[in-house]
Amino acid sequence: MARRDDLVEALDAIETGMCRVKESRDIWQNDLVYALCQGVRLLLMKELRKEKRG
Repeated sequence: MARRDDLVEALDAIETGMCRVKESRDIWQNDLVYALCQGVRLLLMKELRKEKRG
């Protein structure tokens, strides 16, 4: 299982990347990258919540 610090670091990197992609969302590839990042972001947030409860 991933450590909390690793999850938070990955989440931060994903969110930073999403902000950069969002600035130049002018082609469909950027929409795809943004959607994939959002999916990973949601999974990381779910894992952090689960860890916090457990």
